[in-house]
Amino acid sequence: MGKDISILITSCDKFHDTWEIVTQSFIDYWPDCPYDIFLMTNEITYTHSKIKNIQVGKDESWSLNLKKALSQINSKYVLIWLDDVFLSQKVDNYHFDLIEKFIKKNSINFLRLRAIPVPSKWDGDFGEIYQNELFYRVSIFASIWDRKTLNDLLIDVESAWDFEIKGSIRSSKYNKFYCIRNEPFTYIHGIEKGLWKIDALNWLKTREIDVDLKYRRSMSIEEAKQFKSSKWKNLFLNLLPPKYRYDFLNLYQKILVKLKYKKHITFIK
Repeated sequence: MGKDISILITSCDKFHDTWEIVTQSFIDYWPDCPYDIFLMTNEITYTHSKIKNIQVGKDESWSLNLKKALSQINSKYVLIWLDDVFLSQKVDNYHFDLIEKFIKKNSINFLRLRAIPVPSKWDGDFGEIYQNELFYRVSIFASIWDRKTLNDLLIDVESAWDFEIKGSIRSSKYNKFYCIRNEPFTYIHGIEKGLWKIDALNWLKTREIDVDLKYRRSMSIEEAKQFKSSKWKNLFLNLLPPKYRYDFLNLYQKILVKLKYKKHITFIK
């Protein structure tokens, strides 16, 4: 099934400083990857013997960029990866053999290769995300999509964050959305809010990988603390039953708006 799945590393020219790191992480930690790997860029050409470059032109929006890239891929399924996420341990192809069998057996529309947010029910290593479970029902990172389904859900003007929220609502017309309990990847997330994360820089340093901090600075200690605090909210959300997550998040955001920490509510069911 190797030719039925492609890997697309989504990026834009503003993140060119991540390209060599993310592609090398695939070479180092998934050297026997059976799938074609594509890197999406705007107008800058990226040349690599094992990575195919898809140029989509002017950076108009994340969704439009992705639609243009998908039009240049022929595989039925596409695994979406992010430019600022770096593999950090070897990927087991046997695990992917099991994933491929599940995809083929169930003719999936979407398979999130992470366990969070948790589904209502697990069936072995997989769980179905039902059509009424709209809280981040779709996600960008580490997910395998039926390429046509993904293309149908994209709206040209949306950012990646808009797509995960509004696209989740639009996805209710589709069934066969799943997630996996045992994640096949171990990785380092490098950048948050446009800044290098401190733990990522420490990891890169151990691997003797240089980063241009003049082009993109590191988070301050205070910024890193604020980022970590937001994780507690996400942890609590994922412990709630799926049907309560939207209500809690809307209440949480109303409080932030009232305290003037946030301008408007994002999640509306």
